[in-house]
Amino acid sequence: MTVSMKTRRFYLTGLFLGALLVVHPVLSRARAPDTAAFSPGERLTFKLKWGFIPVGEAVLEVRPLTTFNGTPAYHFTVKAKSNAFVDVFYKVRDVIDAYADTAMTRTLHYRKKQQEGATRRDITVY
Repeated sequence: MTVSMKTRRFYLTGLFLGALLVVHPVLSRARAPDTAAFSPGERLTFKLKWGFIPVGEAVLEVRPLTTFNGTPAYHFTVKAKSNAFVDVFYKVRDVIDAYADTAMTRTLHYRKKQQEGATRRDITVY
């Protein structure tokens, strides 16, 4: 007995929509707007290594809430820096600033100032 492609698509579409109806209420309850995964002032520090050799540090920080072009926004900063030993061979000084609306649905502004070895870049995305 063979099942036509049209019938398979119909059953797969029904299965997908059925799963969506079951999962959607669970996901919408799990994403309560008053419970944020992070808050201003939080800071994550990462030790950067090449194999077992320490080469630098990166820091991700959630800055205080601000407004960007009239829109309330989160401000995130990432800084990466190589240590003194690596600076002799390949100096890294990167800074990234990003702004996102407080609903975390879109990026409002992104700027990366990159200094890695001889490479220098200043990238801005609106």
